[in-house]
Amino acid sequence: MIVQFFTPVVAIPIHGGIQLVSNGSRATLLRQQVNWSAVGWASLLLLPAAMVGVELATSIPASAVRLIMAAFGAPP
Repeated sequence: MIVQFFTPVVAIPIHGGIQLVSNGSRATLLRQQVNWSAVGWASLLLLPAAMVGVELATSIPASAVRLIMAAFGAPP
């Protein structure tokens, strides 16, 4: 739905921020059940994966990204 109002280059970081707040608040509430060693190992790949994601998101034409996102999106 965000892509209807913003270009994919703007919509993807907005969606990422929403997911960060959602999952961060859940992790904070359930912090005693979090496997922190798994979080540490997964965090090692966050920066390289983010860089690859940025390159990918900015290299694909906006119209193609909208079509791809629409194909995987839920119907209204």
